[in-house]
Amino acid sequence: MEQHKNRYLESLLKRTDKKGMHEYLEAMMELEARAHDCYSDPFYLAGGADNFVQMMLLDACFVIEFLRKCYLPELRDKDDPIFATSWIKIQICRDLMLLENQLPFFVLLQLFNMSETSSNPGPQFAKLAETPLRQVLPKDDYFPSPSSKCESSKHFLDLVHNIFSRDQAYPNQISIPINCGTCVKMPCVMELEEAGVKCQAVKKGKKISIPINCGTCVKIPCVMELEEAGVKCQAVKKGKEISIPINCGTCVKMPCVMELEEAGVKFQAVKKGKEISIFEINFEDGVLKIPEFEVSDLTEIFLRNIIAYEQHIGNDHKTKYFTDFTSFVDALINTKEDVSKLCGHQIITNLLGDDEEVACMFNKLGQGKILEPSSFYYSQVCQKLNDHCQKRWNKARAKLMRDYFNTPWASVSTSAAIFLLLLTLAQTLASLIPLFV
Repeated sequence: MEQHKNRYLESLLKRTDKKGMHEYLEAMMELEARAHDCYSDPFYLAGGADNFVQMMLLDACFVIEFLRKCYLPELRDKDDPIFATSWIKIQICRDLMLLENQLPFFVLLQLFNMSETSSNPGPQFAKLAETPLRQVLPKDDYFPSPSSKCESSKHFLDLVHNIFSRDQAYPNQISIPINCGTCVKMPCVMELEEAGVKCQAVKKGKKISIPINCGTCVKIPCVMELEEAGVKCQAVKKGKEISIPINCGTCVKMPCVMELEEAGVKFQAVKKGKEISIFEINFEDGVLKIPEFEVSDLTEIFLRNIIAYEQHIGNDHKTKYFTDFTSFVDALINTKEDVSKLCGHQIITNLLGDDEEVACMFNKLGQGKILEPSSFYYSQVCQKLNDHCQKRWNKARAKLMRDYFNTPWASVSTSAAIFLLLLTLAQTLASLIPLFV
């Protein structure tokens, strides 16, 4: 790989012959302290600061030239081994998304601007930055323009996070700390009463005080007191349960695909389009709409690195789109049968070939992540799905449609049986009427 880096550095210097190596080194030396501060763990090279500057210059020039050659094929050498076989290009794009390989964007932007020629100006750096992202993102058409986000981004992973971020305002809210370390809105008494919450004084007696994060204590009622208050206790069945945070700061069990279908939920794939984000999942009128997306060999590597980065920036209260998306899909998928259903509805395009492998991938991605109850992107969707599944009529209706009206012939047979039953009932009533007259 070092050979490729040196070759691309020579290519950059040759193309910008008015600037010599010393000018790029001087520019990097000015950025050396700032670049060094971007890494959480201090590291030292054998040659000290000089070697650090040379390493950053070599890596940055390679990335810039690689992106240029990806975007402008006329700049490629005829026998360039990187572009002679497509897998090397894809491998480099994948490596640019690894968390440990991130280069500060201010370094790339500085060297990119220096390497531009006034006689033949090329595309902006934001346009070049799309190249590795389009190679590893699930769908090209979901990719928003990064032009407005590039200047403020720290590196490639931060750029991916920023282009999918949306500013959200939460006016007139009092934030109360909860166990996960985030904040949620605490309604006032009037708002609670409008929502049907009743206030009740707690009688004197034995109190068990449980400390919570806000520094106060609350009384936990015993089982008898809970039953007197109408609270029902229910055993939780064994099995995989994914707890999804909702806006009130609590967690609910997210049903999987098979459970949702048993409750009558219909799945609909949202066709790709430039105005549709992969994160736009909605549930309305019994239909769960999910944008179609691909699962390939690059999917797991990309998601692991962007999730790791989103977990790293967990204290800035931004929505963690990729973390929340993978958690939602993980909750939907328990087994390969769930994956098969999503593939059948054309929501997932499985390029891995094995449904079991896709299920294992999302289940592993769901392990160890910290979700933010106050900003979980799909909290309303999860709440609607749970409300739908808890209604017995929905399950009964779905079972009726599945068992007796699943095909036209079954519908005709069931309708005929009901008609005959009604005729028999009418005949029986007609024969009984003379007995009472």
